Amino acid sequence: MLIKPNGRGHAGILARKPRRYFGRSSRLPLAGSAVYCWGPVAKSRRARSDRSDAQQPELPLAAAPKSRSGSVLEPGQAAKLAIARRAKPGAPPDYVRLVLTLELRTALAELLSEKAIRSGKNLEAVVIDMLEAGAKR
Repeated sequence: MLIKPNGRGHAGILARKPRRYFGRSSRLPLAGSAVYCWGPVAKSRRARSDRSDAQQPELPLAAAPKSRSGSVLEPGQAAKLAIARRAKPGAPPDYVRLVLTLELRTALAELLSEKAIRSGKNLEAVVIDMLEAGAKR
């Protein structure tokens, strides 16, 4: 028996010994001879009867994509819609959790980290303070 890397003994169909089946088979030249196979012999399926198209209705085709209206949203409305779709409600009321992934230069990341250590805050709080200060300008 083969052993898998996780230590369990079952290693799939190739690790099993072939089973021996006795009996008649339409595939064998001699009926009653021993048959070696790797698993149970599958039974053949009956062919489907030819059904007329009248018995089974046609499925509708995929709906055409809805065209957007020609109106363009104002930036304030577009921002509210974007945050409503992307952000999750935050713990304090009137706050949202917005997950961002920033790809920064190493020097800038080290500068922000140093600023956070000196102020006794975490890196996220420093970035939030910078964003709020920039938004007030």
